[in-house]
Amino acid sequence: MEEIKVVQKSGSIEFDFDGTKAQINNILAEYKGMIFTDDTMTIAKKEVAKIRSLQKDFDTRRKEVKKEWNKPYDEFEKKAKELIALFDVPINLINGQVQEFEEKRKAEKHEQVVAVFEEITELIKEYCPISRFYDERWDNVSVSLASAKKDIQVLTDKIQSELSVIKAMNSECEAKALERYKLTSNLADAVLFINQYEKQKADILRAEEERKAEEERRKLEKER
Repeated sequence: MEEIKVVQKSGSIEFDFDGTKAQINNILAEYKGMIFTDDTMTIAKKEVAKIRSLQKDFDTRRKEVKKEWNKPYDEFEKKAKELIALFDVPINLINGQVQEFEEKRKAEKHEQVVAVFEEITELIKEYCPISRFYDERWDNVSVSLASAKKDIQVLTDKIQSELSVIKAMNSECEAKALERYKLTSNLADAVLFINQYEKQKADILRAEEERKAEEERRKLEKER
């Protein structure tokens, strides 16, 4: 496609700045040092209105000049936008196909990663729900399947290690602790649950031993 050519010609606005400035200063000079009193407030208001009218007339002329100056550009901009919009037709057509391809590729990648996830976490799937641990980053083309597989393996090793910690505590409440871990994936919470259970159990046993010791003491006292 050949380069789109736009020829812009510099314009000019004829305006005697210095002369106009001098003319305005001559008009305003009579107001310098002018003092108004309560009796002449009506005159003061009229003079202010007169000055503002002169100011407004000049500003109106400025706006008219600007409008005329902008006419060529406004016409060019209108036509240019119409031409620019023509490019959107093929862009949208091609971009729609690209997006469709990307979505399809992403869906295929997602299926591959899900299969890998389920395979690696098979032995601990009840403690590793995919809905909780799936990283959407794995679906991106920038992340290889091997990289996603490595992440999943690291996750699996971590969970297996934490399950081993819970089981190694050999607590009667292991099953309940594992249920808590299954819901939260929080090792600290499961360990705290076991420790609290063991402490409560120890307190109960100690209280029972103290009770039996007290009964034995009383029995001996009675026999004496």
